[in-house]
Amino acid sequence: MSHIQKLYHSALSTYLSGYTFEENKYNEAEYQQTKKDIRSLKLDKKYPFAPMFELIECYAKGDKNQFFEMVKNKKGELDQKDFELILLNVTRLFPNSPELTPEIISYIRTSLPELRGSTIMMLGRVLINLEKN
Repeated sequence: MSHIQKLYHSALSTYLSGYTFEENKYNEAEYQQTKKDIRSLKLDKKYPFAPMFELIECYAKGDKNQFFEMVKNKKGELDQKDFELILLNVTRLFPNSPELTPEIISYIRTSLPELRGSTIMMLGRVLINLEKN
């Protein structure tokens, strides 16, 4: 990944992790400009940015159920680290979503065999937090 590609990926990761939304810093115009820049630099030809765009735009609409379904459907299109980023941030991405919690827990558990060891270790904490609520 080139340096400029890493910078744009980092910017999108703040959306994908839920941080931008949690901090109420989502700005549609800024996001669209970032997306436009990535496409004009053709960075999306070298890295799977398209599923990230789709997920971010879905989350911005506010339907957490639809977002969760899309995460499951786009898993194969996402880079593994981006998929793991989403799993590691489910408590931020799905705050006050008790109706989704059992399904999220189940999904994380079934995804464990495919994940990197370091991610599995961190997801242990995430699962503890989800299961105690």
